[in-house]
Amino acid sequence: MASSSSSPPLSRPSHREKYDVFISFRDYKLERGDEIEPALPEAIEKSKLSVIILSKKYTSSSWCLIELCHILECEEKYGQLVIPIFYDINRSDVRKQKGSYGDAFAQLENRFKDSMDKVRKWRKALMTVANLSGFDYSNKKGTEADLVNTVVDDIWTKLIRKSSFGLNDLEFGVWVVLARPPLAEPVFHGLSSNSTLLVYSKIHRSVLKKTVEDDKIYKVGGLKPDDGLQLFHLYAFKNNCPSSEYAELSAGVVDYAGGIPLALQIFGSLFLPCESKEEWEDMFNKLKKIPSKEIQNAFRLSHNRLEIHEQEVFLDIACFNKGKSTEYVKRMLGIRGFFAGAGIGVLIDKSLISNDSTRETIEMHDLLQEMGWAIVREQCLEEPGKRKTGTSAVEAVSFNISEIEEQQLNRADFKK
Repeated sequence: MASSSSSPPLSRPSHREKYDVFISFRDYKLERGDEIEPALPEAIEKSKLSVIILSKKYTSSSWCLIELCHILECEEKYGQLVIPIFYDINRSDVRKQKGSYGDAFAQLENRFKDSMDKVRKWRKALMTVANLSGFDYSNKKGTEADLVNTVVDDIWTKLIRKSSFGLNDLEFGVWVVLARPPLAEPVFHGLSSNSTLLVYSKIHRSVLKKTVEDDKIYKVGGLKPDDGLQLFHLYAFKNNCPSSEYAELSAGVVDYAGGIPLALQIFGSLFLPCESKEEWEDMFNKLKKIPSKEIQNAFRLSHNRLEIHEQEVFLDIACFNKGKSTEYVKRMLGIRGFFAGAGIGVLIDKSLISNDSTRETIEMHDLLQEMGWAIVREQCLEEPGKRKTGTSAVEAVSFNISEIEEQQLNRADFKK
């Protein structure tokens, strides 16, 4: 996995970031004389990370070189993260402007013979980007899918380490798009016919499907255990290496967080003040019994954006139907008067639940389920007995008949 470029100095000016990733690539539909989109420079400036896909034809576009210079200026000025991908070009050819890059610059020097300072600036930018850590796919070893997975993992890791990412920008679901023009054009103006467009997005899947084929969209899973442990240690120990006696507890916390970076950040900050293993154990037991309010409040942003009907479907799944077969869940929601198919579809789209295609079950992250329970408890906060005594506040009751001994019941037992 590639490492990021050199750490920015501490004297960076304050800068408000709006986007996660900007991708610079050769657009074959942008002809000489066409103007670059006015919004692109602003998009570069407001991005946390830029990916530069260097192909053989990259330098045949002066607009790509303008983008490149602006990206490197943002790296120097704001500490923007930059990841170059040497797709079908050798790093040395980029650094020394040889091969197709040499041919392109011969044309650029002729075209801009009255503006040679501009050409020299572009050459310097290519030398700079060639010295950054990135991904080399010049020999095309492995598949493009392997390359994309590696790049996505690296982007994910870098973004969650960036201090401005996470707590205030939470959206469930990160989707990756593999696309080719003209399909990719509405997303990022297209890409060369021989390359892959990588879009790292917090857009809901249904939005991406309007412009991208469904089989080109992939969901990025949570952090892998090792990456999760690294992030947790960053906040729990301030990058200090923990002693071995905390290894098992740390692994338990990471497993409990289920790969969600936000949860790992918050958990780490909660464990930071603990000074002994006993305090760690107490804190972990407390978290499992009384979930963190900070996490709950952050998760509720996604819940609160749902329509009322969708919120009810979410709460039903959290309380009764997690892990149940998809058909059973749809049937039970239908009995309750909900539009099961539509509700489940929206929740999957927003990554609040998932459909396990192998087991054919509806699944939900443990922390999201705990949030659902907390919401239900709060609905009758002043009179909690109403939630379980059969009064008007009870909307559903679930029980396993196989665990109940024989008992005589009549309709009156189930009247409100």
